[in-house]
Amino acid sequence: MNPDRLLVTAAQMQAVEDWTFNRGLPVAGLMERAGLRLTETILDTYPGLDRVGVLVGPGHNGADALVVARELHLLGLTVQVFVPVNPLKPLTQDHLRYYQAIGGRVVPEVQELRASSLLVDGLFGSGLTRALAPELAQLVDTINHWGLRVVSLDLPSGLESDTGAVLGTAIRAERTFCLGLWKQGLFEDRALEYCGTVTRLDLGLPMAALQAVLPEPQTQRITPDFARAGLPLNRPLAAHKYTVGRLLVVAGSRQFTGAALLTGLG
Repeated sequence: MNPDRLLVTAAQMQAVEDWTFNRGLPVAGLMERAGLRLTETILDTYPGLDRVGVLVGPGHNGADALVVARELHLLGLTVQVFVPVNPLKPLTQDHLRYYQAIGGRVVPEVQELRASSLLVDGLFGSGLTRALAPELAQLVDTINHWGLRVVSLDLPSGLESDTGAVLGTAIRAERTFCLGLWKQGLFEDRALEYCGTVTRLDLGLPMAALQAVLPEPQTQRITPDFARAGLPLNRPLAAHKYTVGRLLVVAGSRQFTGAALLTGLG
């Protein structure tokens, strides 16, 4: 089972994480791993960063963002955090309290993030299933209007994880760093204009968890390596179209012949 080929729903991703947590890995441990991996990737992708704004949501996506904010602050970057929703989940609140204890700055208005050279979107992750509240939708529209470089954690806030549907409005990210396993919604046409360049960050999820929760994955990516593995076809050197079988294609109509033509050419 190749983790890079798996496409999961939000429920499947949660089941993989629950399997891992139930066997002893603390939730905070995976959160630290995600945040550190994100920090490293952001610094590699955007060398020379100096001023970073971080949008923090109430759940664990916000906690991941706070780990990023903490690490960037400790490295000497100018970091400003904006928290538009309260109350926060306990772990997220813990990370916010620690970030502030080491001198991290939390700003009262989102406008203070406008001078950032990069925005980190940690508002909502794969658990979002309903349209954004009006005040949050206005916040997202404001950020999109600024035209700043934005990276989203796991998927752009406002997208539904399984279908890629826009729940009212959504962050338009320059890059999306998908955490752990690919989310199905990232590959839907309607999500593409919001995701930008999408990269999966491996969090070292145990193979035993994947095999237990996803014994027969229903949806998988066709990666270049997977496609190349079937080529060249195992055929005799003298093979030609009359020696490799016949195929009947029942497709299309007189007005719509594209499917039949593409199948035949393929």
